[in-house]
Amino acid sequence: MAISGTIAGQFSASDQRTLGLTTPTIAVNVQPTVSISDGVGANQANILYQASANFSGTTASLDLNGVLTDSYGSTVSMVRVKAIYIENPSTTNTIVVGNGTNPWATLLNGTGTFTLRPGAWFIAATPDATGWTVTAATGDILLLTGTSGQPYKIAILGGNA
Repeated sequence: MAISGTIAGQFSASDQRTLGLTTPTIAVNVQPTVSISDGVGANQANILYQASANFSGTTASLDLNGVLTDSYGSTVSMVRVKAIYIENPSTTNTIVVGNGTNPWATLLNGTGTFTLRPGAWFIAATPDATGWTVTAATGDILLLTGTSGQPYKIAILGGNA
């Protein structure tokens, strides 16, 4: 197995207004990027979990250490998360992320949540060796709450050490 890839975001916008005799443009264009190679150190990951799924009830409790399987059928046993992507492709329903039992709490804290409105997505990455830690049995559940039958997409890069 060899994991590699790039996690990137882009925020590009401009504000143009008439000011007296001129029309200045103030722009913002940021593109943070993390390149990932195989391993467990800084800028590295050795586990990739991905899914395009539908809620079978109103929640999906994703156990990041010992229950999920990757695309090859291997059990995912993350102890660190290096990057995460969650998308809500629904056109009508929201998805609430976080605040479950035994929550994976290092990104949001134990009771923190965020809501993905219809069509929204979220991506985060950390290039350091520590990443966001996963604690088996007591801090390894990523809870997604939505509507039965609603689709969601997720990808997580992590490490097993």
